[in-house]
Amino acid sequence: MTGPEESAVESVSKSSSGLPGKSRALDGFAIAGAVFCCALWGGNAVAVKQVVGDVPPMGLAGFRFCISLPMIALVVSRTPQRFWIPRQHWWLIPIHGLFLAVQVSTFNWGTSHGQAGRSSVFINVHPLVITPLSVWILHEHVGWKALAGLFSAFSGVIVLVAGRLMAGGDPKADVIVLCSGCIFGFQSVFQKWCYRKVAPASLLFWQTPFAIVLCFLGTAIFESESEWNVDQSAMIAIAYQGLAVSGLGFSLWSLLLGRYEAASLAALGFMTPLFGISLGTWIHGEPVTSSLILGATMIGFGVYLTAIDKRTGVAGR
Repeated sequence: MTGPEESAVESVSKSSSGLPGKSRALDGFAIAGAVFCCALWGGNAVAVKQVVGDVPPMGLAGFRFCISLPMIALVVSRTPQRFWIPRQHWWLIPIHGLFLAVQVSTFNWGTSHGQAGRSSVFINVHPLVITPLSVWILHEHVGWKALAGLFSAFSGVIVLVAGRLMAGGDPKADVIVLCSGCIFGFQSVFQKWCYRKVAPASLLFWQTPFAIVLCFLGTAIFESESEWNVDQSAMIAIAYQGLAVSGLGFSLWSLLLGRYEAASLAALGFMTPLFGISLGTWIHGEPVTSSLILGATMIGFGVYLTAIDKRTGVAGR
């Protein structure tokens, strides 16, 4: 891992020595790190859709986690806590492993039966879950600018993908992906609470093997009759999900979540579908539409409002 990716992870890990204390309001580095994560995650729905017809959803999640583990281990090795988790907190590991396995598997299943564009919307409802829970459970303070930014960014996502939403789809698949987004929201708040007790990257590393076992156990039980047809394009898509989405993206996100306010970071997550659609527009040579410009403007304005809301939370109390 070299270049800006390495420096970003190292910078956060060094500043996260020991266990996180009082959460910080967003600064320039937090915004840059979150933007980088969203850029990595932007192509996830497309990558999943590319391969999930040839690899069953739970099996795909299991392989994705296997590929991500060396990357996560590299990140953990550069943090002050390294791989150590106090014995009295070991019970947190299987719970987070279950969250991880269920969240990614349900997203894969919903995307396989639906449309990638619609999945990119429903998976990103998690800021609407994280914000009220972070106020209630983590005692973070969300100012009016952050709330306005949240509304503007979410509205921008709707404008961005309005055509895809009206094009129709499988309601069952949409509900499953929506549930996956809600699980990610609950998981993020629970992670933030746990980071008072354990180091972010260490918890991410140890929960991943549990998720791998659960996914392969699930695919053996529920997907035993599914066919596996892995060609070169499928291998590239799986590698992208493992290295970029789960390995680098999840590592950086967990370190940011350990340091900054969960609600403020979550609002920046609305940039993910913007990156996904913009990437698709660029790759396929599609025209830049008015909905893309308006949606991007609303998301950008929402991120700006969230960034200038300098109220600092009290999650570390």
